[in-house]
Amino acid sequence: MYLSTHGDCVPNGMKILSSAVVYTCPIFVVEERRVEFDEGAQETRWVVVRPPNVSVVALTDAKEVVLIRECIGKMQQEVLALPSGKMHMFHPTDDELKKEALWELESEAGYRAAHIELMSARENPSDYLERTYYRYAAWGVEEVGQQLETGEKITPVLVAAHTIDEFLSRHELESKSEVQAVHEAMRFFKKRALLK
Repeated sequence: MYLSTHGDCVPNGMKILSSAVVYTCPIFVVEERRVEFDEGAQETRWVVVRPPNVSVVALTDAKEVVLIRECIGKMQQEVLALPSGKMHMFHPTDDELKKEALWELESEAGYRAAHIELMSARENPSDYLERTYYRYAAWGVEEVGQQLETGEKITPVLVAAHTIDEFLSRHELESKSEVQAVHEAMRFFKKRALLK
């Protein structure tokens, strides 16, 4: 079960005085928190806490970026995205996060990576929703075939790295944070001399 640490300070000048899980389901918990602000005022807040999310920007040996085209939601809307998914635990270790990122790349896009490295971890910017997003860069990837879950409709999309900026200007990724992750990965790959 997810538990908060009492007395933790968070960036907006709010201190958590107490916290208790009041609702639990397989994909989130709701915490009732008593908080105190810098000026001394106190109030009760309810916060939805979700397990972390991992996503991967992968580079093939042919210098192609691996994306996916997926049908999601009850309307089965088609979106362009990074291979990604949610953890099934609230406090995974670094190794568990990396293993999940590798699995998402393999199961959704059909590629296995020889190398993977964490690029960044970002918190969801909200007082009422907590979730951490872990972005990975992977390289030395080989095609091994998808292992889709029941109901998943996903097609791998390969984009030449030297055309990725032009591609992203014409095709919208699922979120702006994913676009940022791709740009971050391009810098990462160049720094490691995997791209020019």
